[in-house]
Amino acid sequence: MSNRDFLNENDLRFYPFVDTADFSFSVGTLPRQGLTDAGFMLGLDSGFEADVHGVALYAVRVTASSTEFDFRSDAPGMANYRWLFRFPDDAAFGSSARVDAEHISTEVGDSDRGWGFLTVGSLYAVRALGPGLYSLITPPSVEAALVQSLVDTFARSINLANDARRCPAVCCPSSSSSSSGLTDTTFLEFAGLTGDIRFKEGINTFIQVNEIDNAIDIEGIIGAGAGAACEDIIIDENGFQRGEDCVDCSALAKSINGRTTSNGKLRLIGGPGITLTSFPGINLISVDVEAERLCQPSGTG
Repeated sequence: MSNRDFLNENDLRFYPFVDTADFSFSVGTLPRQGLTDAGFMLGLDSGFEADVHGVALYAVRVTASSTEFDFRSDAPGMANYRWLFRFPDDAAFGSSARVDAEHISTEVGDSDRGWGFLTVGSLYAVRALGPGLYSLITPPSVEAALVQSLVDTFARSINLANDARRCPAVCCPSSSSSSSGLTDTTFLEFAGLTGDIRFKEGINTFIQVNEIDNAIDIEGIIGAGAGAACEDIIIDENGFQRGEDCVDCSALAKSINGRTTSNGKLRLIGGPGITLTSFPGINLISVDVEAERLCQPSGTG
């Protein structure tokens, strides 16, 4: 917890600036007394990089009714933006102001560029300079610990795209198909999705929230999610196309006597008098019935 005299002591220190700060302007020096605390958050659009960019006091303007402090950052996304803190001439010791970064020309605030706060001490010495704009020759830098960044900390929108997929490669040399299978081309399906986005498991898809890594894992598993599809999914410049000359669904057995399973696998078990023989090479299962074994003799006591 900070000392009760935190602001009083800061009013006579370099803080919130680095201790090598130079407060010189063209015809004098800005009084050190007047600023006691500050903090800046660089937004997603700021382009801020820690250890590369910073925030500094660019200028001070004194008018008959107010004192303004103009802070700016050298981050690429902040080239035309600033934090302008304005305090009335009778601002009390310890007064604070919070502002969004604003465009210098239009004065329109943009929180996606950043925001900040500034706390003043005694403004008497600064106002004693008299009305005018005092631009610092070497803008004094704010301590790095007082500058934070939201760059790359979260996603604001999502783009959905699919790798191109043609019909699967043919298995028989005599086929006349010109299938090319997977390609290196990607087609954008939706761009700039925002708000509450829900993911739903589709065909052969498994989705799991990984709370440890703060991630959403999306995995392709045959039969998962909405199950396996009979039709192949073709993805090209025309979007999704299903069952277009890739697989003849009429040639596939999808149920036996109306019996199906969620994972597409149906297990057959031969009972008394039933012999099952598999011929994988020709995709055949032979079911043989031996009538004399259908009825098993009961045991004797």
